Amino acid sequence: MEVEGRVSQKIPSIVDLDYLKLNHKEGIDFFLLIAHSKKDASEIACLKFTRKYGMDYPNLIQKVDEKRRKGTFDMKYFEMSDDLMDWEFAEIARNWWGKKIEKMSACFC
Repeated sequence: MEVEGRVSQKIPSIVDLDYLKLNHKEGIDFFLLIAHSKKDASEIACLKFTRKYGMDYPNLIQKVDEKRRKGTFDMKYFEMSDDLMDWEFAEIARNWWGKKIEKMSACFC
C-alpha cells in the first residue's frame, strides 16, 4: 500500500520562507501579523471578562478568594473560578505576545 510513502512525506514548515515564496521583509511582516492577531485575540478575551464582571482581573481574584474564605461554594463561585482560570491564561498570553512583538520589532525593524 501507499500509506508508508504518504506518511513519510515531508510536510513543509510554516517558517520555511522559501516554501511560502516570501522574501525576508514579507516573512517578517507575516510573523508580526500572526503575533499581533494572537495578542489581539487575548486582549478580546480579557475585555470579555472585564465586561462580564465589571471589574479587572486582580479584583476578581480577590472576590473569588473572599467567597472561598467564607465557604460560599455556589454555582456563581464555580463559574467565577472557571472564568478566572481562563482570564489568567488570556492575561498571560496577552503579555507574552506583547513581549514577543516588542522583541521581533526591535530585531527586524
